[in-house]
This record gives sequence, structure tokens and C-alpha cells, in this order.
Amino acid sequence: TAVVMPTSEDVVDFVSKNPAALAYVSRSHVVDWIPGEETADAGEGESTAPAPVKVVRVEGQYPLREAIAGQEYALTQPLYLITNGAPAGRVRQFIDFVLSPAGQAIVARYHAPIR
Repeated sequence: TAVVMPTSEDVVDFVSKNPAALAYVSRSHVVDWIPGEETADAGEGESTAPAPVKVVRVEGQYPLREAIAGQEYALTQPLYLITNGAPAGRVRQFIDFVLSPAGQAIVARYHAPIR
């Protein structure tokens, strides 16, 4: 039976309370619990919070930043920035920030940066 949840946080909470549950969420919602992934908050393999769920391997691979960047992890999908027309003003500023070194540092915390 499929259960639809309104947020990824709700999905993680549901899975943590239901031993037979399996779900798909963005890497950003489980990054602290990926074995072998070093995060900004903890050293390699050391999470600052107890893992309420287990991140499983897909085809023998965890969703590590390097595996995603190298397209070695099977369950990856691109993230697109879209606008209604040519970006201008604050929208252009936001896009420029996302692509800047400071913006990519934020992206790298949860995903594979593009630069």
C-alpha cells in the first residue's frame, strides 16, 4: 500500500516508526545518516544525531557526494532552475548566487555541486 506524505520530513518520520516501510527522499533529508559521508556538522561516519532511518545501498553504492557527481549512484536526478521568461532582477541575482562559490558551498552541503 502506498502512503503519500506532505513533506520529506513526514516521510522520514513515518519510515522511522514503521519497520516495514521503504521510501524515497532527497539526499538532503538523510545526509547526516549516510555511512561514510562527511558532513559539515560531523566528521566522516560520525553523525551528530542518532539515525532514525537507515540509508540503503543501491547497486552496492551509498548516495555519497562523489558517487552522485560521478554518476555512479543509480537513483540520481538533475535539479533544474526554471523561470517564466528571461531571469531578471532578484531572480537573476539568486541564480548568480546559486552558481557562485558561496552558493555552491551551500549546495555541496546537501548535494553534488556543479562547480
